[in-house]
Amino acid sequence: MNSGYYTLSYNRDRGEPNWVSWYLGGSSLGSTDRLNDFGADSTLPTGWYQVKANGYSGSGFDRGHNCPSADRTSSVAANSSTFLMTNMIPQAPPRELAVADSFDDYKCDDYIDINYTDF
Repeated sequence: MNSGYYTLSYNRDRGEPNWVSWYLGGSSLGSTDRLNDFGADSTLPTGWYQVKANGYSGSGFDRGHNCPSADRTSSVAANSSTFLMTNMIPQAPPRELAVADSFDDYKCDDYIDINYTDF
């Protein structure tokens, strides 16, 4: 599946992506704020289960982005696309996220801070 902002292989039996791939460069970044507009992906084939925005409620897991919202700030449409449930996987709650988030931020900053140089 190609959203226009990232590409993914979706596992309809598990209701989550097998993998997600995206380009990150200067054209991917801008000033759009994080939208938090989680929602089902209506582009899934007819008959496939669509995970709803509240699909993880009560499970003990958070909705974890594959393609990060912060990597798609060039437009409202780009950022909104990262909140489709086809881009989500179950993720451990905030205590565990703090370490993962700081590592992700550190690694991305290595590349992005170099004048938005593509890598």
